[in-house]
Amino acid sequence: MSRITVEEEYRRNPELRKEDVLYLQDWLSKQPHLPKVPDLWSKRDPLLPEIQNALTILNVAILPKKDDHGNVVIMTRLGDKDASHYLGTETTKVFLMLYDLVLLVHGTSPGIVIIFDSDGFSLGHLAKINLGTNKKFLLYTQDAYPGRTERFHVINCASIVDRLFSMSMPFVKKELLGKISFHPKGAEGMESFFRLVPKRILPKNYGGDEESFETIHQQTCDKMLEHRDWFVQDEMMRVNESKRPGKAKSAGDVFGLVGLVQET
Repeated sequence: MSRITVEEEYRRNPELRKEDVLYLQDWLSKQPHLPKVPDLWSKRDPLLPEIQNALTILNVAILPKKDDHGNVVIMTRLGDKDASHYLGTETTKVFLMLYDLVLLVHGTSPGIVIIFDSDGFSLGHLAKINLGTNKKFLLYTQDAYPGRTERFHVINCASIVDRLFSMSMPFVKKELLGKISFHPKGAEGMESFFRLVPKRILPKNYGGDEESFETIHQQTCDKMLEHRDWFVQDEMMRVNESKRPGKAKSAGDVFGLVGLVQET
């Protein structure tokens, strides 16, 4: 099992300075409330049945090769298109685990390109997406995740995808909005996609030169299992708000009222 080292991260990411890290470490040592577990970051053991089930619903893949700019490319699609099986919170959790896996293996620099194949996404799936969970995910992606989202491609778009993103727009900042590209179903949509993402890095069942998506998905799941100890230990590093100096903060303070809404 290989993980990026601290020394390599310093070398690859010139914006990361040792003095800033030392300052943060000193600050952390004076915060007794640090190491409540948020729902999207709890119970993330890859062997848990709910995580295994979510990985069959949402297939995820870290592509073996980077794009022409050195960005890590991750690709997702519905493995089970039956909307009655869809689990909004669990699949979002799996996507966040994929985010962490990218950091563990590749570090933060230079960035991440996300490809979402929306084929099979329906009104039934849309109805199962919780607004509070969606808001938490987007706020984390834009304001807290250490990696940089360089591009977000949605391929095989149907009209229902517009409704999904319309629902998300209040939580999407202008900077991220300008990085999203929609590619409709059909040859014309894929051609516009290929102009932005090189075929050499894509799975062969998407017109690329790499192994099949199914194979890369399995490789990604195996890599997640290799890092199981990290996901299990990470859950122990959580905030105890009762120990925070001054006024404790709740989820409502961070995410607002919408963020407190639970999935039904």
